[in-house]
Amino acid sequence: MNKKTVFLTVRIPMQTHQEFRAKARRFGGSSEVVREFVDAWLEDRLVIQPPAQPKKESLYVTRNED
Repeated sequence: MNKKTVFLTVRIPMQTHQEFRAKARRFGGSSEVVREFVDAWLEDRLVIQPPAQPKKESLYVTRNED
């Protein structure tokens, strides 16, 4: 296992935080889930589906546009 030496921080609403931590507990905890998100993003395994009314349109591109 690689030594973890850098923090990744994001501000989110308290309700979102509580819901994320509760759900992440089933998968090894919030840190493990965030690490997997980052690795999946870098390896192009993570696909974010846009909501009905996207707020961050630049995230929702087809893989051949990035």
